[in-house]
Amino acid sequence: MNRLLKGTVQRTDGALTKVNLQIEAGISKATLFRAPHLLQLWDEQVGKRAGFTPGEFDREVKIKTLDSEVTELRAKVKSQERTILGAKGIITALNVEIESLRAQIETANRAKVTALRRR
Repeated sequence: MNRLLKGTVQRTDGALTKVNLQIEAGISKATLFRAPHLLQLWDEQVGKRAGFTPGEFDREVKIKTLDSEVTELRAKVKSQERTILGAKGIITALNVEIESLRAQIETANRAKVTALRRR
């Protein structure tokens, strides 16, 4: 089955048919039809590949995988952008507070301090 689905056939023309499956596997039709789980798996795999050559199907699978990765990465970027925006707000607030404290220090340094005498 894998050879047919990958397009690397050894005994047939590569068409995705049950007859070719039987020939590639080297078994009789009767043996093939005594394995309903195998036929069900075959129908599922061939149904997904309807209208595609093995190369086209592989390309389509890769495109879907990459599309999923792009969607996931975009979501991560959006999350990180929100985190950065929040951090930017906190940094701005801290800078305002720092400037306020610096101004208080400057004011305190300009104040005239008189030493007290000891008695």
